[in-house]
Amino acid sequence: MPPIRFARGDFAARFGGEEFVVLLPDTPIAGALLMAEKIRAAVRSLEIDHGDSQADRCVTLSLGVSQVMPAATLTSAALLHAADMALYQAKKQGRNRTVLQTMEAFPLETSLEA
Repeated sequence: MPPIRFARGDFAARFGGEEFVVLLPDTPIAGALLMAEKIRAAVRSLEIDHGDSQADRCVTLSLGVSQVMPAATLTSAALLHAADMALYQAKKQGRNRTVLQTMEAFPLETSLEA
């Protein structure tokens, strides 16, 4: 498997039990989608046995991608919510895929407080 190269300033971290977040601050949406697909394909190519799964015999990834231009009216929670909704759609569509969710789908006045 070829290494996945991140740019200076990119950041990846675990964000919960089975979730991760990858921030690509200077990457246009097409590049973010390409990076997500590289990550998805790299994990699938490892062919890690996942015998108990009904989705696939090997470990796969479902990825949600979103993008935001910084603005005073947008919060990091809104961006995270959009990416989470894309992840939900990827799982709903059959898993082992990447889905884009635009921020326009979410009204700015929507409260995302827990």
